[in-house]
Amino acid sequence: MPIATRSWHEMGVIEFNGTTIWFKLDLYDVDYQYGSPEPSDPEQTRRILTLLLPSEY
Repeated sequence: MPIATRSWHEMGVIEFNGTTIWFKLDLYDVDYQYGSPEPSDPEQTRRILTLLLPSEY
């Protein structure tokens, strides 16, 4: 897969006040089209945090 079409993402689960919350963090290029070409560079990376309750899935 070409680097321009790859995307970096991380998922996890937290418990808050007895509620399970899923989260996903995606790192995109500045146009939000593809994965960031350099995830460690904030000039080239846009971060998206998605929060989700398991009941919404």
